[in-house]
Amino acid sequence: MRETLEWATPVLYLRGKEARIFMISAHGAADATQTATAGQRLAQARLALDRADAEAAIPVLDTVLVEDPTDIQASRLRRAAVQDVKAEHHSQRPQIELILAEIMAEMAKRKEQMSLDNERILNEVMDRRSERNKQMSLDNERILNEVMERRSERNKQMSLESERILKERTGERDGQGDGTG
Repeated sequence: MRETLEWATPVLYLRGKEARIFMISAHGAADATQTATAGQRLAQARLALDRADAEAAIPVLDTVLVEDPTDIQASRLRRAAVQDVKAEHHSQRPQIELILAEIMAEMAKRKEQMSLDNERILNEVMDRRSERNKQMSLDNERILNEVMERRSERNKQMSLESERILKERTGERDGQGDGTG
Protein backbone atom coordinates (compact mmCIF):
# COMPACT_ATOMS: atom_id res chain seq x y z
CA MET A 1 0.00 0.00 0.00
CA ARG A 2 2.04 2.76 -1.28
CA GLU A 3 0.99 6.41 -1.07
CA THR A 4 -2.13 5.63 0.90
CA LEU A 5 -3.46 7.15 4.03
CA GLU A 6 -5.45 5.58 6.78
CA TRP A 7 -7.04 7.84 9.30
CA ALA A 8 -9.32 6.80 12.09
CA THR A 9 -11.18 8.98 14.50
CA PRO A 10 -14.24 8.28 16.57
CA VAL A 11 -16.17 10.38 14.09
CA LEU A 12 -14.53 9.50 10.78
CA TYR A 13 -12.96 6.53 9.12
CA LEU A 14 -11.36 6.98 5.69
CA ARG A 15 -9.33 4.55 3.68
CA GLY A 16 -8.06 4.56 0.11
CA LYS A 17 -5.54 5.96 -2.31
CA GLU A 18 -7.73 8.76 -3.68
CA ALA A 19 -9.44 9.55 -0.43
CA ARG A 20 -7.20 12.22 1.05
CA ILE A 21 -8.35 14.60 3.71
CA PHE A 22 -5.31 16.89 3.32
CA MET A 23 -2.09 17.00 1.29
CA ILE A 24 1.17 16.35 3.05
CA SER A 25 3.92 18.30 1.35
CA ALA A 26 7.64 17.86 1.74
CA HIS A 27 8.00 21.55 0.94
CA GLY A 28 5.99 22.71 3.95
CA ALA A 29 9.02 23.20 6.18
CA ALA A 30 10.95 24.81 3.33
CA ASP A 31 8.10 27.28 2.72
CA ALA A 32 8.21 28.39 6.34
CA THR A 33 11.99 28.80 6.15
CA GLN A 34 11.63 30.66 2.87
CA THR A 35 9.12 33.07 4.40
CA ALA A 36 11.46 33.70 7.33
CA THR A 37 14.37 34.18 4.94
CA ALA A 38 12.35 36.60 2.80
CA GLY A 39 11.57 38.62 5.93
CA GLN A 40 15.24 38.67 6.85
CA ARG A 41 16.16 39.76 3.34
CA LEU A 42 13.56 42.54 3.42
CA ALA A 43 15.02 43.72 6.73
CA GLN A 44 18.50 43.57 5.21
CA ALA A 45 17.32 45.60 2.20
CA ARG A 46 15.64 48.21 4.44
CA LEU A 47 18.85 48.51 6.45
CA ALA A 48 20.84 49.08 3.24
CA LEU A 49 18.32 51.71 2.12
CA ASP A 50 18.55 53.42 5.53
CA ARG A 51 22.32 53.58 5.04
CA ALA A 52 21.65 55.20 1.61
CA ASP A 53 23.16 52.14 -0.10
CA ALA A 54 20.46 51.47 -2.68
CA GLU A 55 22.91 49.58 -4.91
CA ALA A 56 23.37 46.96 -2.17
CA ALA A 57 19.62 46.71 -1.54
CA ILE A 58 18.64 45.96 -5.17
CA PRO A 59 20.24 42.47 -5.44
CA VAL A 60 18.75 41.48 -2.06
CA LEU A 61 15.29 42.60 -3.18
CA ASP A 62 15.78 40.80 -6.52
CA THR A 63 16.37 37.57 -4.59
CA VAL A 64 13.16 38.11 -2.60
CA LEU A 65 11.21 38.78 -5.80
CA VAL A 66 12.63 35.69 -7.51
CA GLU A 67 11.36 33.59 -4.62
CA ASP A 68 8.00 35.39 -4.49
CA PRO A 69 7.20 37.61 -7.49
CA THR A 70 3.95 38.74 -5.84
CA ASP A 71 5.65 40.35 -2.82
CA ILE A 72 4.31 43.90 -3.10
CA GLN A 73 6.48 45.26 -0.31
CA ALA A 74 9.69 43.97 -1.95
CA SER A 75 8.51 45.30 -5.30
CA ARG A 76 7.91 48.80 -3.89
CA LEU A 77 11.22 48.82 -2.05
CA ARG A 78 13.06 47.74 -5.21
CA ARG A 79 11.36 50.45 -7.28
CA ALA A 80 12.35 53.06 -4.67
CA ALA A 81 15.94 51.72 -4.61
CA VAL A 82 16.20 51.90 -8.41
CA GLN A 83 14.91 55.49 -8.33
CA ASP A 84 17.48 56.35 -5.65
CA VAL A 85 20.29 54.85 -7.75
CA LYS A 86 19.13 56.75 -10.85
CA ALA A 87 18.92 60.01 -8.87
CA GLU A 88 22.37 59.42 -7.41
CA HIS A 89 23.86 58.71 -10.82
CA HIS A 90 22.10 61.76 -12.25
CA SER A 91 23.42 63.99 -9.43
CA GLN A 92 26.94 62.60 -9.89
CA ARG A 93 26.96 63.18 -13.66
CA PRO A 94 28.36 66.77 -13.50
CA GLN A 95 31.10 65.59 -11.13
CA ILE A 96 31.91 62.69 -13.42
CA GLU A 97 32.00 65.00 -16.45
CA LEU A 98 34.30 67.40 -14.58
CA ILE A 99 36.63 64.56 -13.60
CA LEU A 100 36.56 63.26 -17.17
CA ALA A 101 37.42 66.75 -18.49
CA GLU A 102 40.33 66.97 -16.03
CA ILE A 103 41.59 63.56 -17.12
CA MET A 104 41.33 64.51 -20.80
CA ALA A 105 43.20 67.79 -20.15
CA GLU A 106 45.93 65.91 -18.27
CA MET A 107 46.20 63.38 -21.10
CA ALA A 108 46.50 66.20 -23.67
CA LYS A 109 49.17 67.86 -21.53
CA ARG A 110 51.11 64.59 -21.24
CA LYS A 111 50.76 63.97 -24.97
CA GLU A 112 52.16 67.45 -25.71
CA GLN A 113 55.03 66.87 -23.26
CA MET A 114 55.77 63.48 -24.85
CA SER A 115 55.77 65.11 -28.28
CA LEU A 116 58.23 67.77 -27.08
CA ASP A 117 60.40 65.10 -25.43
CA ASN A 118 60.38 63.01 -28.61
CA GLU A 119 61.33 66.05 -30.70
CA ARG A 120 64.16 66.92 -28.28
CA ILE A 121 65.44 63.34 -28.33
CA LEU A 122 65.25 63.22 -32.12
CA ASN A 123 67.21 66.49 -32.35
CA GLU A 124 69.85 65.14 -29.96
CA VAL A 125 70.17 61.96 -32.01
CA MET A 126 70.44 63.94 -35.24
CA ASP A 127 73.06 66.26 -33.68
CA ARG A 128 75.10 63.27 -32.50
CA ARG A 129 74.79 61.66 -35.92
CA SER A 130 75.87 64.91 -37.61
CA GLU A 131 78.80 65.27 -35.21
CA ARG A 132 79.79 61.64 -35.81
CA ASN A 133 79.57 62.15 -39.59
CA LYS A 134 81.75 65.29 -39.34
CA GLN A 135 84.27 63.42 -37.22
CA MET A 136 84.28 60.50 -39.67
CA SER A 137 84.76 62.93 -42.55
CA LEU A 138 87.69 64.59 -40.74
CA ASP A 139 89.17 61.18 -39.92
CA ASN A 140 88.79 60.05 -43.54
CA GLU A 141 90.41 63.26 -44.77
CA ARG A 142 93.30 62.87 -42.30
CA ILE A 143 93.79 59.23 -43.33
CA LEU A 144 93.65 60.18 -47.01
CA ASN A 145 96.24 62.93 -46.44
CA GLU A 146 98.50 60.49 -44.59
CA VAL A 147 98.16 57.95 -47.41
CA MET A 148 98.86 60.63 -50.01
CA GLU A 149 101.93 61.83 -48.06
CA ARG A 150 103.25 58.27 -47.78
CA ARG A 151 102.58 57.70 -51.46
CA SER A 152 104.28 61.00 -52.33
CA GLU A 153 107.21 60.10 -50.07
CA ARG A 154 107.44 56.65 -51.65
CA ASN A 155 107.26 58.17 -55.13
CA LYS A 156 110.09 60.57 -54.17
CA GLN A 157 112.08 57.64 -52.83
CA MET A 158 111.43 55.65 -55.99
CA SER A 159 112.35 58.65 -58.10
CA LEU A 160 115.62 59.16 -56.20
CA GLU A 161 116.34 55.45 -56.40
CA SER A 162 115.60 55.49 -60.12
CA GLU A 163 117.91 58.49 -60.60
CA ARG A 164 120.67 56.82 -58.64
CA ILE A 165 120.29 53.61 -60.63
CA LEU A 166 120.19 55.61 -63.85
CA LYS A 167 123.34 57.51 -62.85
CA GLU A 168 125.08 54.30 -61.94
CA ARG A 169 124.20 52.76 -65.26
CA THR A 170 125.01 55.91 -67.12
CA GLY A 171 128.29 56.12 -65.24
CA GLU A 172 129.07 52.51 -66.07
CA ARG A 173 128.41 53.12 -69.70
CA ASP A 174 130.49 56.23 -69.67
CA GLY A 175 133.27 54.36 -67.94
CA GLN A 176 133.04 51.40 -70.33
CA GLY A 177 133.16 53.55 -73.36
CA ASP A 178 136.26 55.47 -72.25
CA GLY A 179 138.39 52.66 -70.89
CA THR A 180 137.70 49.80 -73.28
CA GLY A 181 136.73 51.39 -76.40
